[in-house]
Parts: sequence; C-alpha cells; structure tokens
Amino acid sequence: MSPLIQLFLIIKIYAHLVYNIFVSITINRPLTLLIMKITEGMVQASVLHTQTERTQGRF
Repeated sequence: MSPLIQLFLIIKIYAHLVYNIFVSITINRPLTLLIMKITEGMVQASVLHTQTERTQGRF
C-alpha cells in the first residue's frame, strides 16, 4: 500500500509543477509567485501529513 501512496504523492507534486509552469506562461509574474508559494505549502503539508501517518503506523 505504501508504494502506491508514494507514487500518488510523486504524481501530485509533478502535477503541481506542471500547473505552475502553465500559470507562469499565462498569468503575470507576481500572481504566479503567490500561487507557487501556496502550492509549495500544500505539497509540504501533504508530505508532512503522510510522514506523520507513517510514524503512527497507518502505512
């Protein structure tokens, strides 16, 4: 089960990266930086959440 979850996280992070590139092409720079910061925070939160669940023995 854990390799599947790791794969999902990797796909999610790559999807965020592709989204950031798309946004930076289509929208002006300050907004892109803001979205990237929010996205980065979301990715870090999801990774931290997974690590927390793993240490509690769910995965």
